[in-house]
Amino acid sequence: MSKRHQLTAAQWRIISYLYEPEQFGRRISPTLALIINKQSVDRSDVIEVAERGLVQARLGGEECAHALLKKLPDRAIRLRLTKSGIYRASTDPQLAVMRALRHSARGQFTLWDLMYRLEHVPHCPTPAPGKIPPRITFGELADMAGRFLFETFLVDDGIPVSDIRDVQTIPGLAYAVQTKLGASYVAHP
Repeated sequence: MSKRHQLTAAQWRIISYLYEPEQFGRRISPTLALIINKQSVDRSDVIEVAERGLVQARLGGEECAHALLKKLPDRAIRLRLTKSGIYRASTDPQLAVMRALRHSARGQFTLWDLMYRLEHVPHCPTPAPGKIPPRITFGELADMAGRFLFETFLVDDGIPVSDIRDVQTIPGLAYAVQTKLGASYVAHP
């Protein structure tokens, strides 16, 4: 994915928060003020995801122009995901992995589970209607590990794996644990 299409950690927190089941299913969308406070994001982050068409700003039940999003009080504006935002959240491998690791009871999953069993993991993005859950490739996991979003350890020994490619042929031998940086890409509880 090109750099201009990548989202920052703050922008992912906005999308992830709006995609959480508690928010996604509500009739009344959260206010801009709530998202700024709860997710520690700036108004500019919200404006960026709105300009990309992933989030829609609303005022009094009607869509709000981007110019008004920059000027109106935070409490007056409500936010919700657009169809593009829902699709992005439901199919993005990074969000799926980060949410799985964030909500894991033990804080870890084997690489094999992340690649092949993600649809069975609670709190993972549910696929958009008519879509299959995201499939995570080993290359995508290697990219995330290379960006220090998670650390990898051997299952039986807990020994750190210095290069994730060392376990590529048998991904069930290693597990991933989310780093602080990786946790910053998922909505705060």
